[in-house]
Amino acid sequence: ETILLAEDEPAVRELFASILEQNGYTVIEAVNGEDGVRKFEEHWGTIDLLLFDLVMPKMNGKLAMEAIRKLQPDIKGVF
Repeated sequence: ETILLAEDEPAVRELFASILEQNGYTVIEAVNGEDGVRKFEEHWGTIDLLLFDLVMPKMNGKLAMEAIRKLQPDIKGVF
């Protein structure tokens, strides 16, 4: 499965990505909510789960998830 991980703190993002990859997941990393929406569009049809920080610059996790759900209403997400 592929997880889109949006987290603005590099150390936290790298730690989460490492743990997920060690457990067999493919991880696409985004540095904020706006980047998360862009990465989702770039990888259309391949992402199974959104794992988003709630508080991020440019676009928070809630707004990013709402934007993505306009594109794919059934996508699952966790904050």
